[in-house]
Amino acid sequence: MVTKEQLIEAGIILESYDSKSLLFADAGLEWLEENTTIEVDRSNLSALPSCAKAFLCQFPWVASRADNVTSESIDGLSRSYSNSTKNSLIYDLASALLGKYLISQVSFVPAKKRWLNYGQN
Repeated sequence: MVTKEQLIEAGIILESYDSKSLLFADAGLEWLEENTTIEVDRSNLSALPSCAKAFLCQFPWVASRADNVTSESIDGLSRSYSNSTKNSLIYDLASALLGKYLISQVSFVPAKKRWLNYGQN
């Protein structure tokens, strides 16, 4: 798991460095590995591009917030909700920050493949 010292040395500033925030930062690194073309070297986080560092700064907040709550009044007496899922919020954040590094979620199926075996048993 990533450490507080590694994050600070790389310039990745979190609101806090408790075990939960560090776990979310580690999950953010895994998200980058799976969904971007960025090479993640956990022994040298300083090599990450600035956009990836900005993503990691915000990832713990997005990943840990309550589902669908968009705003909350004083003491939680009133809440506003949205129909966005946590995954879409994370992808929106990534789309805003990671641009050219982001792997598209769209996949194409050529029409020829779709109809190749049509009507055959």
